[in-house]
Amino acid sequence: MRYKYNRSEYAIEYKAWSGMKNKCYNPNSLTYKNYGALGIRVCDEWVDSFDAFMDHVGKKPGEEFYLDRINNDEDYKPGNVKWTSLKEHAKNKRDRNSHRSIKNPIHYRITTFRSTLTFCRHIYGYLSRIRSINSNSRMKSERILSGILGWD
Repeated sequence: MRYKYNRSEYAIEYKAWSGMKNKCYNPNSLTYKNYGALGIRVCDEWVDSFDAFMDHVGKKPGEEFYLDRINNDEDYKPGNVKWTSLKEHAKNKRDRNSHRSIKNPIHYRITTFRSTLTFCRHIYGYLSRIRSINSNSRMKSERILSGILGWD
């Protein structure tokens, strides 16, 4: 298959396209919680076609530009994606307190709960290491952990 856009010539754009798909579909991605977990997707036309993506978005205008959605409540799709400067990109944020921006609230709550459990496991592991260093700190570390978790 011959590609319209050479991957080596458009490596920066290809990386942006891959990153866009990664944060929407890979639960192991650090940014998945802000995209895929909230129901943000890549349109069918772009998900498997870098060429189609490039036809709509075009070459990155400069080093200081980033791929951005115009409306953060909508998917990555033609007409909703553009290259923006870092300053403009920083202003274009979703209202994190608005439940309208969460397309799947049940999945969002489950993801948040899992993140909280992971955080607690890390805290517990950290306090366990402190406890093993100094046995006198056992009571103190358990008191701190139960205070964090609300087990008082």
